[in-house]
Amino acid sequence: MGLLMTTQRWASVIVAILLFVPCQPCLASNTVPASKHPLIRDYWPTEGWRTCTPEQQDMNSSRLDEIVTLVEEEETYLRSMVVIRSGYIVSEWYHDPVYGQDVMHAVYSCTKSVSSIIIGVAIHEGYIQNNVSQTVLGFFPNWTFANVDSRKQTMTLEHLLTMTAGLDWDEWSLPYTNGLNVCRQMLVDDDPIHFVLDRPMSDDPGTRFVYNSGASHLLSAIVNMTTGHNALSLAEEHLFGPLGITRYNWRQDPLGVNYGGSDLFLTSRDMAKIGYLYLNNGTWDGHEIVTPDWVANSTAAQVVPFANTGYGYQWWSAPGAGIYYASGWLGQYIFVVPRLDLVASFTAGMTGSTAICWTFLNQIIQSAEEGAARNDWSSYIGIALVGGLACAVALAAAYWVKARRKSV
Repeated sequence: MGLLMTTQRWASVIVAILLFVPCQPCLASNTVPASKHPLIRDYWPTEGWRTCTPEQQDMNSSRLDEIVTLVEEEETYLRSMVVIRSGYIVSEWYHDPVYGQDVMHAVYSCTKSVSSIIIGVAIHEGYIQNNVSQTVLGFFPNWTFANVDSRKQTMTLEHLLTMTAGLDWDEWSLPYTNGLNVCRQMLVDDDPIHFVLDRPMSDDPGTRFVYNSGASHLLSAIVNMTTGHNALSLAEEHLFGPLGITRYNWRQDPLGVNYGGSDLFLTSRDMAKIGYLYLNNGTWDGHEIVTPDWVANSTAAQVVPFANTGYGYQWWSAPGAGIYYASGWLGQYIFVVPRLDLVASFTAGMTGSTAICWTFLNQIIQSAEEGAARNDWSSYIGIALVGGLACAVALAAAYWVKARRKSV
């Protein structure tokens, strides 16, 4: 009897172990809990991205294939797509060699998100003191600007970052190709800094979101004023260099200031690196590029310009969906979905709506969710089968012991 009970106890222990242990990696692979701590990675794509199949990263490849089929059969004006899961390229597509893997694309207003990173670097490296509370005019102590009033004097770095500067500015009513568009006028002006800061105020700073590429250009100018170098120089040392980004171009204005709101060129894979840096809370291969707090503040909904849409420090977000992203004219995107350990970069030439990019992103998210669910069910079935086998072995052993005792 003692031997029978011992056998049954061991069977119970075996079943318990089998039921518990396999669940751990399964749960860890499905979602990534929110954390400001650096994530553990098996490699860093500094020298280049590694690739694998979607299934190796718990994704449903058929969902990704549907995107490729659509863009190849219909004219969507998508030029490239790179999908990263847990640090590996699981899907990559280019319209043709003209937009290939090594080709730099104009990322347009995705430049703004990079300018924000550079401001974070400047703060992290000690070039900018008092964090984001310093007044904008304080960065230009020997400059004289028009229309200075109490409101302009209280405008801060954070107001520039969140597009709540209060300046009289409207760049969305007219196409960017229109010579009367205020952003277009700034881009062709000999002194864009004065062009922006000479503008009158229309609101108290911090009270209203107004999309303002001029504010983004001032961010780049502040880098020049505080570091003695332009944003590209700082990026080469503290951002592009550490991330292994070697192919880029960033136009500058007549004063030597890189255009903070546009005119950066990157490859699709390097756009994904920018997203991957933020997915990893600002740390790259053990080196902190910007602080986790900077990433959190940049991607949080500091203001809510539209329904279900947030804006942080030059980064957009969809808070309800757990997504944040860089967005550029004509369909340039860097999407980050932290809960699924996902990054996706798109380049495009969409002169109309870019809503189809969101359709593609939804397909990518479904691919991750369905693949994870399928992996869960496979694990549970496997656990049940192994557990059942363990029970069968234990029962067989018990009957064997009982039969042997009767025969003695």
